[in-house]
Amino acid sequence: MTSRAAATISILASVTFVAMGAFFAQSLLGSLVPAQILWIRFAGFVAIMLVPTVLADGKAVLRPYRLDHQILRGILAAAAAYLIIVSLETISLAEAMSIFYIYPVLTYALSVWFLGEESSTLRWICAAIGLLGVLVLIDARALTLASGYGLALAAACFTSVRLVLHRHHSGRGRMLSASLWERSVGLAVASLYVPFVWQTPSAAAAGPIAGLILASVAAQLTLVFAIHRSPLGVLAPFLYWEVLVALALDVALVGKPIDARLLLGIALIVGGGLMVSAGGRWAKPEPAKS
Repeated sequence: MTSRAAATISILASVTFVAMGAFFAQSLLGSLVPAQILWIRFAGFVAIMLVPTVLADGKAVLRPYRLDHQILRGILAAAAAYLIIVSLETISLAEAMSIFYIYPVLTYALSVWFLGEESSTLRWICAAIGLLGVLVLIDARALTLASGYGLALAAACFTSVRLVLHRHHSGRGRMLSASLWERSVGLAVASLYVPFVWQTPSAAAAGPIAGLILASVAAQLTLVFAIHRSPLGVLAPFLYWEVLVALALDVALVGKPIDARLLLGIALIVGGGLMVSAGGRWAKPEPAKS
């Protein structure tokens, strides 16, 4: 198997684990509050990955590049994860993931404005298509900052800012250490609030809690594996596999009906995002053969 093929399989596995983690988080809603679910997710990740990360990166774990940025990324990661969990109280997993996946388009815009990355007219058109997909999915009558739709959009905005910081750090730090710092900061943020809302998990919650933690760890490890074997720009289009996995989980396990609005919205978001991720350029015509 080639390095590119292994990376592709790993990134598809990573986003599948992310969608599964979101499903487990949704299944815990009602028995646990969102802040506690977030705390469990981050605490489990830190507990499992602390020793392997120290063994792999050594003293570099204690000397992260731009500690202030690491802290900010952790806060943004915690905020985005929390908002997605809360959004799942009122909208389906497929809807939340579809709206959330406007973040590659938002990341592109922020990268152009703040990092001076390459821009093109076609990319902006594709970004507009992605935004149109969000408008198709959203019920305008229910759109408020506190609605599931608004929360998923806010999570996408926070994730876009976090990814711009990640691009700024590219090549300047170790990925496992950065992941550990991000989750550790998120854990610290969640720990400030969770003691006031803590509920003792029931025996029935043990399975979803284990699934949530293991999916989070597996998603990060497969992501790191993929990025080490292929450029992130090549892998980016495969991130949209998560939307399809979320839709499949909704249909198979929750029994959510599929309607034309949902399919059209997903198609527009995925299509626009794929073009932005893939480069947003028209294919060059082949030269005429004489």
